This record gives sequence, C-alpha cells and structure tokens, in this order.
Amino acid sequence: MSRKSFLCVLLAAIVVVLLLPAAVLAAPPSVNTIAATEIGSTSATLNGNLTSLGTASAVQVSFEWGPTDSYVFATVSQVMISTGAFSFPHIAGLAPSTTYHFRAKAVEGGSTLYGEDMTFITSSLPDTTTPVISSVNSSSITVSGATITWSTNELATSQVEYGLTEEYGSTTTLDATKGNSHSVEMTDLKAGKTYHYRVISKDAANNEKVSDDFTFTTASRSGGMPAWAWVLIGLGLVAATSGLLVLSRVAGKKPQTSDAAAQ
Repeated sequence: MSRKSFLCVLLAAIVVVLLLPAAVLAAPPSVNTIAATEIGSTSATLNGNLTSLGTASAVQVSFEWGPTDSYVFATVSQVMISTGAFSFPHIAGLAPSTTYHFRAKAVEGGSTLYGEDMTFITSSLPDTTTPVISSVNSSSITVSGATITWSTNELATSQVEYGLTEEYGSTTTLDATKGNSHSVEMTDLKAGKTYHYRVISKDAANNEKVSDDFTFTTASRSGGMPAWAWVLIGLGLVAATSGLLVLSRVAGKKPQTSDAAAQ
C-alpha cells in the first residue's frame, strides 16, 4: 500500500471513529398516551407520559386530538427536562355525546414521536327540562273518593295535592314508579264537597312539574235529605207539638152546668 493510500484509509477510519459514537448515542425520546380524565359534556383533560428523554436534555410534549384519528387539532407544547406524566387540562369546545381521538406527542430536534391513539366519549348535556303534563281529569267520583288521571311526555312520578281551597293542605302518597300515564286514587273525602287539586310529576333528572288548579265535587250521600228539608221537618214538629198542647188544654176544661149558669 502506498503512503497516499494509507493516509486515505487512516483519515476515513478517523472520521468513522469520530462520527459513530454520536450516531449511536443520539437516541430519540419515547412517549405514551394515557386515558383522558375529567370528561364532561364539553371538555376533557388529555394525559400522557414521557418515558424517556433519549439523549436530549429537554423534550417538547403536546397532544393531537380530533373527532377522527386524523386529529386536526393540537395543544400548545410544554417543555419537559425529566421523564414523567404530563397533561393538558380542560380542552374546551367539545360536542356532547361525541367520540374523540387523541395521542401524545414528543419532539426533540428533528425527531417526532407519538403515543398510541386513544379515545374518549363526552357526556350528554344535563337534563333541565321539566315534564309536560296534559289530559288532567277526575273520574270515578263517589261520596268519599275520586280518581285523578293525567299524562306526561316523559317517564315521571305521580302525586296529587288537594284540599277544599286552593291552599290544598293534603297530598297523596308519592308513587315513585315512573311512567307516561298516571292514575291516583283519592280516598277519605267529604261528601257533597268541591275539592281543588293539582298533579305533580318529577322525571329521572329530578325536574318537577306542577299542573294548574282543577276541581271536582264529591257525590252527596245516597238517600240523604238536604238541610232545608230537615228545617221544614223541624218546623212541622214544632207546629204539631203546639197544636197538641192547645188541644190538651181545651180537653182539660170542665163544661158549665145549667145551675151554675142560672146563678
């Protein structure tokens, strides 16, 4: 080998020796995606874990997310100088009852690493709508009871508030069985009285609806006489008693004799 060739080989070996350690030691960072937390109807918190810095002294971490695994959106980056968990709290503007994809991301120099794809589903919006009450009706009215029926547009409980005035004062036992058709029997009512009542229904979200005021009148007792008839009977008894007294006095007087008349 000529001296020139030897120098070329030596120079190449020196370059390899100088560059090989750098190539071997330039390990990339690694990152994992962790399940989302604090999931609401319009927000969620994304979580990840930087498992290795590689050969870097600092790594930028963030998240990509969206309605599909194409993601579309990304969070701002944060710098980590050691391994460990990281998160992006309360991503806002999400749609209720929707599935979202996300993954963790780590960037160092020219290397970009991703965690696995994960999903979460936002919750539905809270129910704040009260039931709609319709077809309120009273039936099967007797001297001491009645049946109140009504309908609701969603499953709800059954209860009736009632009384002799619009102040009510009495309430039936709550029927917690939820349904759309409602029927409540009222008992121990007074005969011949007009009752005010209103119905109450509460849905699964505890939204309560109270109806307008309604009335019904219980039946009079069978065979009974109205008050004015009793008054007439009383007056008749008084008159009859007075007549008997007059007759008794007349019958008790002795008739005058002819001798007594002559005197």
